[in-house]
Amino acid sequence: MGRRVEYRGFEEAREFARALSLRSKEEWTLFSKGELPGKPAKPGDIPARVDKIYKGKGWSGFDDFLGTKRSKELRKSFRTYEYARSHVRRLKLLHQQDWESYLRGEKPHLAKLPPEIPTDPEAVYSGKGWVSWADFLQDRYTPTVVEQRDFHSARSFSHALKLRSIQEWERFRNGEMPEKGPCPEDIPVWPPHTYKDKGWMNWADWLGLHIGLKEKS
Repeated sequence: MGRRVEYRGFEEAREFARALSLRSKEEWTLFSKGELPGKPAKPGDIPARVDKIYKGKGWSGFDDFLGTKRSKELRKSFRTYEYARSHVRRLKLLHQQDWESYLRGEKPHLAKLPPEIPTDPEAVYSGKGWVSWADFLQDRYTPTVVEQRDFHSARSFSHALKLRSIQEWERFRNGEMPEKGPCPEDIPVWPPHTYKDKGWMNWADWLGLHIGLKEKS
């Protein structure tokens, strides 16, 4: 029985694939078989059946894996940046990772992205209004109107919620835990950003997970 191959991580494999400038799933198949002239041999730690190996590990289709999605989107006609931003902000996503999770269908409670709004807004709106992911999703990381509470007061509020994970914190901030009540405006969405160098240690400290451990010891 042969030794099991340990494949590269999805993102590293995708970076390699995009550098090949392939245009379709069919070209990837030919490349995997060594039948595409002018291209190097496929490394042994990159699978031929990438759609199977990387399923559930970042895979979202050959257009994304090969980088053809970006070129297609750049050629397509989309709504203005301001329109797209206004729509996306209503989704209440927290950061770029949240956006990617949404695109993979991991947030079924949210409506699907309309076809007139790109899945790669950073590329499509570059030079056409794009500022940053925080601005696109909603610039809530930096308080503008409401002054945020000091770290210790905000942490005490967080401890009282008795949340158990970052995911629960995100659900609370998105209003998906009504039993906890609404989140005050002076509590930041992403405390690691707001309280950096102001007392922030880690999520366990912020959520008070260590308190329960001390009580049990």
